[in-house]
Amino acid sequence: MIRIDSIWLATEPMDMRAGTETALARVVAVFGAAKPHCAYLFANRRANRMKVLVHDGLGIWLAARRLNQGRFFWPGVRHGSEVELDAEQLQALCSAYLGNASVPEEPSRCSNLSAMARLPAQLAHQSIAATSPLWQNRRHDFASESRSIKP
Repeated sequence: MIRIDSIWLATEPMDMRAGTETALARVVAVFGAAKPHCAYLFANRRANRMKVLVHDGLGIWLAARRLNQGRFFWPGVRHGSEVELDAEQLQALCSAYLGNASVPEEPSRCSNLSAMARLPAQLAHQSIAATSPLWQNRRHDFASESRSIKP
């Protein structure tokens, strides 16, 4: 099981063609580091696709979600800023109901909408991730590791 201690949402859109290395580089550029047991969320410009990068302490996981219809509620705060979410807000964000005008009929899903009601207030405070030296382990140094491009 993948342990996730904190969840960070990037407000700037990302190209969803990005693979693991490009997404990792984007995490380092936006958040300052790829910290263990943290999840980093990115969406495309239309907010109908999302990628989640998780550093589990040993390696990188990259997951993607595409909505067939509707959009994710993706905050449009200042570019280059990021927001920390709790698990309930993440569940609400990943719900396909958020971009639709209709309210879900399932009572279990309605609690997700109340979780997102707290998000705009949090965005007003501009919770910015602390920048720290890039995370290192015995196998990788993400700050100094150079990548060669092969033709």
